[in-house]
Amino acid sequence: MLIAILFAFPFIFVIGMLAFAPRECTIVGNELRVKTFVCTLKYDLTEMRGAMPVSQEDIRFGKTIRLFGAGWPLKPYGYFSNAKLGRFLAFVTDWQKMVLIVFPDKRLLVSPENPKIILDRFAV
Repeated sequence: MLIAILFAFPFIFVIGMLAFAPRECTIVGNELRVKTFVCTLKYDLTEMRGAMPVSQEDIRFGKTIRLFGAGWPLKPYGYFSNAKLGRFLAFVTDWQKMVLIVFPDKRLLVSPENPKIILDRFAV
């Protein structure tokens, strides 16, 4: 029985990680919504301290350390660390539209449909 549980654990873990893979990042009013397969995560943009565009070069493989995440280098999501950006939670669906949003208690790397909305309001 224990061997069966140990054998099944990696598969359960992978399925659990895939459940939180980002599908879409949208801005609705003052709210950023990150849709995953199992839920929609909501972040209040009025609590933002700032935002900055992020290029592929800023987070390329070798500069960024995966702390607890998946999807690298395709569509990274989870917790990562970078010398320039610090520790951040990533939900990237499009490498061309990445924005780092700074909240009082966390940093969030997302790729919304229109990152210009965030950057125009809250650029650092």
